[in-house]
Amino acid sequence: MTDTRHSRGFTLLELVVVLFIIGIMFTFAVIAVGDGGRDRMIEQEARRIVALMELARDEGILTAEETAAGFSRHGYTFLREFEVGERTYEWLPLEGDRQLRERNLEDLGLELELRLEGIAVSLDRTLDNPAPHVYLGITGEITPFELHLHADRSRRPYFIIEGQPNGRIRMTRPEDWR
Repeated sequence: MTDTRHSRGFTLLELVVVLFIIGIMFTFAVIAVGDGGRDRMIEQEARRIVALMELARDEGILTAEETAAGFSRHGYTFLREFEVGERTYEWLPLEGDRQLRERNLEDLGLELELRLEGIAVSLDRTLDNPAPHVYLGITGEITPFELHLHADRSRRPYFIIEGQPNGRIRMTRPEDWR
């Protein structure tokens, strides 16, 4: 005698798609939050960076395409490796992606400082010639980093965004910040 009952449940793919959609909705919510003063604007930008990096990481997992974030002193962009010739590849900005497009923070008076393995990285390159700094792997791992957001040429960062090898990205405010 055979059992004709069918197991009901969700496949792993269905769960990943739902989580991806929730992540996109969360990203839109973070990006759409209104302005409320200079400190709030800086916090919103820090949260936007975290949300966009998480979105880029999640898209890379779903599409199996490694993505990278490239930074300059006043902005950032997301990059993907494209074939530009026979067996020649270059990291180029994601121009067709509305969310993962280039972001310039100079008008906001924000300056970025990037540290990889505790060492400050030169961010003298412009977004016209971006270099990949933080790699967002197809299995969810990322290059460990610290991104400091400074405002008005302040030496102390307003916020620090940290990426951990396991893919976690978190934002903190330094304890000595006033």
